[in-house]
Amino acid sequence: MDPNTKDWQPTMPHPPSPRHGDLESGWQPPYVESAETIAIPRQTFEKIYLNPPIDVKGDARNIYANPTPLGLVGFLVATMPVSFQLMRLGGAGGGGAATVGLSFYFGGVLQLLACAMEFLLGNTFSFLVFGSFGAAWMALSSLNMEPLASGAHAPYATEGEFDASFAYGLVTFGLLTLTFAFCALRTNIIFVSCFLIVSVAIFVFAGSFWVLAQGNADAAARMQVFVGATFFFCCVLAWYLLIANLLEVLEFGISLPVGDLSERLRGIGRRPEYRDRSKSV
Repeated sequence: MDPNTKDWQPTMPHPPSPRHGDLESGWQPPYVESAETIAIPRQTFEKIYLNPPIDVKGDARNIYANPTPLGLVGFLVATMPVSFQLMRLGGAGGGGAATVGLSFYFGGVLQLLACAMEFLLGNTFSFLVFGSFGAAWMALSSLNMEPLASGAHAPYATEGEFDASFAYGLVTFGLLTLTFAFCALRTNIIFVSCFLIVSVAIFVFAGSFWVLAQGNADAAARMQVFVGATFFFCCVLAWYLLIANLLEVLEFGISLPVGDLSERLRGIGRRPEYRDRSKSV
């Protein structure tokens, strides 16, 4: 029929008709579900991204690599050597000065890179965490680099005055990690535990500098050994989290429990609607 005529209707191809025997046996046409209509489970989402499931526009998570393991690697490679040095294992010492390169590039640059990638994917919490820890590692690393180290010490008449002042920076960052621990209650138990342990370590670390400023070097050294052991315990949990993350990302078919908490606090206040997040995941 001429499409210019009034009664013209576009013709649509008809699916093949079922055979008579198929109708009698209850045959139904096959239904193929595309991958875009399958929403990722909440516990899998928060394990892969360390971020509560959220709706974002676009399909960036289907295009770009998952940056969360990168951020975890940056934290681990920077933190574990420092924990050994603080514990003075095998004659080590210096509080991380020997591995300042790892602290700067893995703890700082690598975590900031992961932060930028989390931003592109719309993962606000992990973006904030990696950005904060990356900046912290860069700040700490700068104290072991010339001429930044000399410039930081220059305004202070004594080393004790510098130590007492430096402790306030650690306390501030400890309060931030404690805030992250509360916010991580929407993710998983392992992630929450890491933040709580790091918070304790940072507060004790700050206390060691105040004790050092008072001239009690032995007590400060013992406190820093405790800090190193606490950081090491946090690293053990973070390694577990990294392995659990990689098993999910690489689809090994093996899943390690991390204690999913993504549903625990959803009853507080207005209950948000959980929608199909397939296009963003």
